[in-house]
Amino acid sequence: MRSEIREQPARWRDLLRSQKDALIAAGSWLRADHHDALVFVARGTSDHAAVFGQYLYQVELGRPAYLSAPSVSSVFGQSVFRPSNLVVAVSQSGASPDLLTTLEGARSVGAPIIAMTNDSASPMARMADVHIDLSAGPELSVAATKTYTAELVALFAIVRLASGAPFDSVERSVRDLERAAEVVLDRADTAIPEVVVAIAEAASLLAIGRGTSMATAKESALKLMETSRLAASGWSAADAKHGPVGQILPGTPVLLFTSSPRASESVLDLRELLVSLGARLFTIGGTALDPSLERLVVDLRDVEVDEALLPVLEILPVQLLALGLSIARGLNPDSPVGLMKVTTTV
Repeated sequence: MRSEIREQPARWRDLLRSQKDALIAAGSWLRADHHDALVFVARGTSDHAAVFGQYLYQVELGRPAYLSAPSVSSVFGQSVFRPSNLVVAVSQSGASPDLLTTLEGARSVGAPIIAMTNDSASPMARMADVHIDLSAGPELSVAATKTYTAELVALFAIVRLASGAPFDSVERSVRDLERAAEVVLDRADTAIPEVVVAIAEAASLLAIGRGTSMATAKESALKLMETSRLAASGWSAADAKHGPVGQILPGTPVLLFTSSPRASESVLDLRELLVSLGARLFTIGGTALDPSLERLVVDLRDVEVDEALLPVLEILPVQLLALGLSIARGLNPDSPVGLMKVTTTV
């Protein structure tokens, strides 16, 4: 897991280099005006990437985007696709039966499919009109790290291309991301051991973000659950008051993602309430930092990257946190209890 976390910047470079034609083709599909909605099809970690893509597409292109409910097709036998939909399927393996059943429904009505997987020979890749190979290489750890961030980078690329940006502009943004990621990983290597010690005995944890950082919050919770057997949940700051804060007991750790200049305000507004309930706040980002309320884990205020790519940087310290916490709890982060690399939901 550690080596796969560290190799992520190089894999993003491979993705842009090897998939230029596919990314441009997908961007053209997204830019076209003959579809009335974008529909994401995904599960698990890839579903969190789809949340990122849903926000980014709507913010940058001003068009509707939705997350599918695969069980509508696989359990209830109903397809809700229309020929005017454009489908973006996101999956590391490209083999989950419920996703394939969902895509069969889309294909049966003629809705075009863009798929991104880490296996160019997967069934999902073969079903797609355009396939983007995530180019992450073999991912041996059960906990997805490099495939998740490759999905984020691929989604950023196709949305930005759809907005009319030239490919070399996207390449420059990703090169900036690569340099920033090396800095963030170095900072996290220094900071995370203290956080591991601070939360090693925690029974539960909340992760809170807003906008595209809600994807980071959800993915963070999943990583900590699957590697460290920690009861974690990820929420939008807009939803956190509607019940989730009720799980906070004295000492409960809360991860706050505050890197977005536009979306972090409601996260910051929660701090005093969370502290009053006994939470210990750990912040990744640093916007409007209040040292009296929170511990800054990794500062992202000085990194020079496209704002849309900040969620890629936010998740890196949490990947290292999941790794360190798993080891501290006497677990194997590469082979979590009860989990398999390819999850085949029906």
